[in-house]
Amino acid sequence: FAALLAAALAYIAVRTGDRVALDFLGGKGARSIPPRSGRDAFERIALALEDVEPDGDLSGDKSELERALGQAQRGARRGAIQIVLTDLLDLPSGSLEALTTLTTRGRVLQVIQVLAPAERDFPFEGPVQLRALEGKSVVETDAALSRQNYLAALAAAQQSAEQQLVPRGGRLLKCATTDAPEQLVRRILSSHSEPTA
Repeated sequence: FAALLAAALAYIAVRTGDRVALDFLGGKGARSIPPRSGRDAFERIALALEDVEPDGDLSGDKSELERALGQAQRGARRGAIQIVLTDLLDLPSGSLEALTTLTTRGRVLQVIQVLAPAERDFPFEGPVQLRALEGKSVVETDAALSRQNYLAALAAAQQSAEQQLVPRGGRLLKCATTDAPEQLVRRILSSHSEPTA
């Protein structure tokens, strides 16, 4: 779903004559695409998105984040719009603060939290075994006992993200993989024309 959003946004940027780039935080088969414009840029991004598979828990690997941010800092021009698609669930400590460095030099940062409905709502009942999609973590728990704590932790993480992003000119948009992608793209693009809080 995040790949679909990334492809749609890249297509729009290319069609309006803007340069586009792509980088990944983790992922099997991930490869960066440096800033470019034109149809070839979109094709490279689409191929890179097709080739990557979710993989790895980043919570203990700050070097991957630093590598991607360094590349984004070097490649983005003044006034660039930078979009980060993430679930915000397995980023290393201090990641949001590091992401806000992308708002320097007049650049705009939009962090889009993409969650599956199960991640957003925790709809499980009874004893469950939860396995990470991006890593090897397995947790066994009683869903009814864990639901309230999970949802409270998720809400606290979202609030913390907004508190770190907004004062520095960044934005957080929350969405689910069941949301209509065309409406999300519209929301993402329209949020760049609105003043930040």
